[in-house]
Amino acid sequence: MPVNSESRCRELHPQLSHRFGRADHGEEPILCVSDGWLVAHGRATGKTVVTNKQPRPESHNQIKLPDVCNVFSVDFEDTFAMLHGLGVQYRFSANL
Repeated sequence: MPVNSESRCRELHPQLSHRFGRADHGEEPILCVSDGWLVAHGRATGKTVVTNKQPRPESHNQIKLPDVCNVFSVDFEDTFAMLHGLGVQYRFSANL
C-alpha cells in the first residue's frame, strides 16, 4: 500500500524543524518554514528540490536549503539545471 505523500511530509517536517528550526539560543528560526516543507516533500516523494541557494555547511547562524537537502539525502539542483533537464530552449529573435 503506497504511503500518502502529504501524510509523509507531515511526519518528516517536525524532524526538520527540530533539527534546524532554531538557533542555539532559541531566538530566530535558522531554516525557513517553507524550506522545511520542500525538503520533507522531496524526501517523501523522491522528487528533486529546485533552489538557487548554494550550500554553506560551515555556516552556524543560517542554514541553507541545499545543506538540509544533503543531511536528509534529498537531491537538489538550481533552476538552470532543471530547465536544461526539461529540455527548455530559448529562441530570441531580433525582430520584435
